[in-house]
Amino acid sequence: MRSLCTALFFSLSVSSGFAAEELTKEHTQFAFSLYNALDTSDKNTVFSPYSIATCLSMVYLGARDDTAIEIQKALHLTLDRKELAQAAKRLATSLPPSVKPANALWLNKGTFLLTDFRHGVEEEFKASLSLLDFSKPANAAATINQWTLDATGGKIQNLLSQEEIDGGTRLVLTSALYFEGAFKTPFDEKNTAVRPFHPTPDTSISVPTMEQVASLPYVENDLFQAAALPFSESSLSLVILLPKSAENFSPMVEDLPDSFGDWLSKLEVSRLKLTLPKFTYVERLDLKEALQALGIEEAFSTDANFAGIDGRRDLVLSKILHESYFALDESGVTAAAATHAAIGLKSALEEKPPTPFCADHPFLFFLVDLNSQEVIFMGKFCTIKT
Repeated sequence: MRSLCTALFFSLSVSSGFAAEELTKEHTQFAFSLYNALDTSDKNTVFSPYSIATCLSMVYLGARDDTAIEIQKALHLTLDRKELAQAAKRLATSLPPSVKPANALWLNKGTFLLTDFRHGVEEEFKASLSLLDFSKPANAAATINQWTLDATGGKIQNLLSQEEIDGGTRLVLTSALYFEGAFKTPFDEKNTAVRPFHPTPDTSISVPTMEQVASLPYVENDLFQAAALPFSESSLSLVILLPKSAENFSPMVEDLPDSFGDWLSKLEVSRLKLTLPKFTYVERLDLKEALQALGIEEAFSTDANFAGIDGRRDLVLSKILHESYFALDESGVTAAAATHAAIGLKSALEEKPPTPFCADHPFLFFLVDLNSQEVIFMGKFCTIKT
C-alpha cells in the first residue's frame, strides 16, 4: 500500500458569491470543531483553520466513496468538488496583499496523476507541481523544508524530518501562509509592563502586558467582551474574545460556531482601556488523532479510497502535521504556519471613562478578515508556559 502525505500552511479570504460565502461559513464550523477536538484545556494553542481546510480540501478532490464522505463531513462541506475548487480559488485571490498564501504539490518521480485531480490542484488551488525522488528522504525533506521556509518568511523551519518520508511516499501536498501586519493603533512600548495574569481564578503569573486607551470595534454580551484591533491597509483584524468570568469560557466556546458571524457584524467603535499580554508562540501539532475524532478514519486505513488521484486504490493518508508561528507585540502581528499531511475609526469624546477590557485571564484570539469573516488563525492564550 503506497502512502499519501499532505502538508499545509496559512492563508485568508473574501467571498465570490454564494459558494465562497458558504465556504467561509463551513471553514468557521470546521475551526471550532477542530479546536474542540484538540487538547486545549490547560495550555496555549494556535493553528490556522484556513490552511488546514485548504490542505484537506485538496486531499478531498482525490477522495472517493466513504473516504470522501468522512472528509466532507469533517470539513462541514456542502459544495461539490467543482464548486469547492472554484470557491477556494476565489477565496484565495480575494485575500489582502499582506497575506501571502502558497500551495505546492510534490510528486514522486514516475507517479501518475489523473487529469481532473491535477487540474483542480494546479489551476484552482494554484499549487506548483514539482517532482521529487522520495527514495532519498533526506533530499526530499530538505527541498520541501526550503520551500516552506521561503513561503513562511523564514518562520517555519524543518517542518519535515527525513523519517517522515519513505520510499512508499508518493504525494505530498503543502499549503503555506505568511502574514505580517501593523496595527492601525499600535501600543506604546512605554506602557508595557509586567502585570499579573490569572490562568485560573486561584493562580497568578507575571506576564509582559501591553496597555492603551483607543477607539476600537467592540461588542459584548452576557458571556464575553470582544475587541478587534484592525491592521493598517487591510480588512484584517486581531479579534480578542474575553470571557467575563472563568465559568463563562466553556459556554462561550459552545456558543461560537453559530454566533461567530453574527457578533462580528455587530462590532461598533467604542473607547476602550485595553490591556493585553504580548507573546510569541510556536506550536507543532500532529493532527491525525484530532481529525480521526472528527470522523476522518478511513483515509488513514488500508480501506482508504483516493482513486480520484491516480485511478487506483493504492494510496493512504499517512501523516498530517501542522506547525504555527504567532507573535503579538506593540506594533502588530507576525504569523506563519504550515501543515503536512504526509475596519475607519472615529475619535470619541471623553465624556465618560473608557470601557475596561482587561485580558488578565484566558482568552481566545483570532486573525479574521472582517470583510469575508474568514478565520485565518485561531488560538487560546492561558499561560506563559507551553
